[in-house]
Amino acid sequence: MNLFEMLAFMLFSAMLLGLGWLLSFKWGIYGLLVTGVPVGTFWVVVMFFNLRASIVETKQSLTRRPRCRNDKCGRRQYTLVSATTKQAVFRCKCGDQYLSESGHFSQMLKDGSVLPYMVRDSSGNWKLDKGLPGSD
Repeated sequence: MNLFEMLAFMLFSAMLLGLGWLLSFKWGIYGLLVTGVPVGTFWVVVMFFNLRASIVETKQSLTRRPRCRNDKCGRRQYTLVSATTKQAVFRCKCGDQYLSESGHFSQMLKDGSVLPYMVRDSSGNWKLDKGLPGSD
């Protein structure tokens, strides 16, 4: 959610709560609940997903990564491009993109294919990935 969307939702929420306040003159507390419950529910859901996204991004940022394929970028020289609970996409300072997914660190090629690069072994160290992702 960007700043413009956040401001628009805040304005819309304020207008709904104002309508609820006006309805409360006619129906009492029920008039306020007609708009207050949906607005409150919406903001609880927004906060839940923002918190979840922050946790996922923090987890992906703290995860160790191997040096890039060009051997120019270190472990902390990656930028997080996108992240879900199962995978993350990183860009090294060379411009190459990598997919980190369940212990595999694969290079994403320009044509959209994925080239296996490194895999985390049982001791947590990185070694060259000789197979396809998920073939452990």
